[in-house]
Amino acid sequence: MGRLIYVKQVDNMESLVVRAVTYFSASRRLNDAYNEIVEAEALLKSLEKYLSKQGYMVFTKRVSFPGLVAQSAGKIVEYLASSDLLVSIGYQRIGRLSLEDAEYFTGNGLYVPILYGREDPLAFAEKASEIITKISEQNPVNATRIALGFHSRDFTTPYFPDSSSTNKARIALAFLYPKALVDGMSESRNIQAAFEKVFAEIHYVANLIEKQVNTPVKIDYSLSPWMENSVAELFEKLGYSLLEPGANYAINMLNNLIRKYMSKERAVGFNEVMLPYAEDSLLVKYGAERLLNARDFIRFASTCVAGVDMIVVPNEKRKLLKLILDTYSLRLVKKRPLAFRAIPVSGSPGDSIDMGKFGKPVILGY
Repeated sequence: MGRLIYVKQVDNMESLVVRAVTYFSASRRLNDAYNEIVEAEALLKSLEKYLSKQGYMVFTKRVSFPGLVAQSAGKIVEYLASSDLLVSIGYQRIGRLSLEDAEYFTGNGLYVPILYGREDPLAFAEKASEIITKISEQNPVNATRIALGFHSRDFTTPYFPDSSSTNKARIALAFLYPKALVDGMSESRNIQAAFEKVFAEIHYVANLIEKQVNTPVKIDYSLSPWMENSVAELFEKLGYSLLEPGANYAINMLNNLIRKYMSKERAVGFNEVMLPYAEDSLLVKYGAERLLNARDFIRFASTCVAGVDMIVVPNEKRKLLKLILDTYSLRLVKKRPLAFRAIPVSGSPGDSIDMGKFGKPVILGY
């Protein structure tokens, strides 16, 4: 086991963003869940205010439950109408989740992780592709709130939608730091030194929060993008491209650096490179130039990228089903947690689609 890393005051990096402060709830019952979300929001707001005074921006505040049913979610939906919280209802089983409930949850802004169990993989993929397709037909943005998780039930991450609590209340963080690494490289010309500096500040932020909440704070150290804060651009700064040979080597290299500098006691979740297509401006540019297909993300995931994420594809249920099966097969080989999120839409590869806060990503071919 690694040791917890405590650091002294560091100079704030303007390019380091607290992507998510997530409260993990222990409540399953309606009254308990409602009371806890009220308390959780008050706590998260106070942490956001505190971090802002320390010079850190909090991008999102989140609450993750351990598996709510539709009856428990209604009151929370009403509460969220006047809140900016993001909320995951926790792991759902495909055999118990009706299409109507999935549409209700996602249509009202809740995130829905579907956990693969011991089902027949083909039957699982068939029902999952049907649910994802129907939800996206209602509104493609709603499909961004549903994910398939290929891992154990005790897997915990602050990254939505594949997030669920394990009946233990705690706080977990995620950070947005591709630009922070690029800035660090411009100073040191060394990616290892950049990682060391960025992770020192990440641990400093975790320590700040830990002193406020008086409970251990966990971190998913995954390297993830948000639009211009691009992971794909970081690859190019390192002399690699996701479009050329060497991409999988570069993914593995970055994953090794994440594992080298993270605190093993704090780590939860994926702790790997993430390449969510519609959340990375350079990936979307590649898609617009017809340089990427959906199956490329299966190739990336083979080298321990966290999964196939935010791919916008034509509404062809049979091909979507096969892509889910490919992801399931990767899980068997890699034996590491994987997630799958796709947005099937009307249109052809090369067309763009309006997806609100996600901009206008271009549809990928399969």
